[in-house]
Formats: sequence, C-alpha cells, structure tokens
Amino acid sequence: MPLEERKQIIADCKQWRLICEGLNEAFKRLWKQSEYESSELHRKEARGLLAEKYGISVEEVKTIERVLKAPSRRSNKSAPTEARLQMVALDHMNRDVKTIEKIWGDYLDKHPEERRKKGRSTT
Repeated sequence: MPLEERKQIIADCKQWRLICEGLNEAFKRLWKQSEYESSELHRKEARGLLAEKYGISVEEVKTIERVLKAPSRRSNKSAPTEARLQMVALDHMNRDVKTIEKIWGDYLDKHPEERRKKGRSTT
C-alpha cells in the first residue's frame, strides 16, 4: 500500500475518532430520554443538530448511531472504535475494516501517546 494512502487513513482515523467519541457521549444521553426513543421527529431533529455540530451528514450520524447501538462484534473493541473503523472503511472503499484496523494499530504502536485510556472522556 502506498505511503500516502496509509497517511490518509491515519488522518481519517484521527478525524473520525473525535467525531465517533463525541457522538457516543451524545447518544448515551439521548438514548436515556423517553422522547428520543418514542418520537421520530425528536430523533430527526437531534440527528440534524449532531450532524451540524460535527460537520457530517445526517446519514453519517445515522450510520454511526447504528454501529454504536449494535452489540460489539469483538468484545475488546469499544463501540466508538468500531464506528470509527467503519466510517474510515467507507471513505476508503477499496480497504476493509481489518486493513484499517491494522494500519491504525501499527500507527499506535509507533505513537503510544495517541492511545486513549479506558474510561477517559474526550468531551
């Protein structure tokens, strides 16, 4: 894989990490609200505001919400991490999630300061 593509994947991982972690915190609060669960209009408005806040499309917000809500496919990965990997893989359609995960893991091995501590909030 070309070095430039690897650099772009790493940059995308950094960008999506902030977005997915922020959305995870927002959705944790929203999912506790009965009006969010019972009103499609409320969900639509909330998703629109989140899309605007993070500078992404409503469809991307919906995709991330779906991944965050789903049970983890791998117990050692957090939901925001899985969402980030999915979104980067969508941006790089010629690469699968496993490849994205490997590139990000290699980057973290070389840059341990980029690792997040479990339970540490970024918002």
